[in-house]
Amino acid sequence: MRRAVAAAAGVLVSLALAAAAAGCGAAPPAPGPPPAAARQPSRAALMVCGGDVEREVTGALGTALITPLTGSWVDPRYTCPYVFPGATLALVVDQTADRPAAEALFERRRAEAAGATAVDGLGEAAFARADGSVVVRKDSMLLLVDVAGLPAGFGTPVRSRANIALTVATAVMTCWREHA
Repeated sequence: MRRAVAAAAGVLVSLALAAAAAGCGAAPPAPGPPPAAARQPSRAALMVCGGDVEREVTGALGTALITPLTGSWVDPRYTCPYVFPGATLALVVDQTADRPAAEALFERRRAEAAGATAVDGLGEAAFARADGSVVVRKDSMLLLVDVAGLPAGFGTPVRSRANIALTVATAVMTCWREHA
């Protein structure tokens, strides 16, 4: 069963990468976390709350936002809720001091997620939670695409939460890679 889920996730990631490849145009570069003294989100974290990522997400879901995007920063976490009619998708970026700290945080999050399933080909490491949400590690950051606030089927055309999470995570990773 896990192999079938992992294989299906790999296919979805490949399809989503192809769809997102041209979507990051003029976004700012995505360096690692800011210096400790800066105490602000990195440019990569800020990318999840507008610009090309916003266009990719709303385009992929075929659904317009009902409120403008407004991110919030509570060090070391940047959160951006995408509010749609009757549904919310949250993109959350945790910034850590370095890669080892990100690896440790990723492993803790995976251990806490009952039924976590590895997702191949996304970031440096990724897993899907039982609710369909996806956690991806890249450099010294973790991205959470939290789909718990979406109905089981959402968008135009209707897609599963798991499919949406993989598509959105792939779009963000594509932008981060293009602007690293």
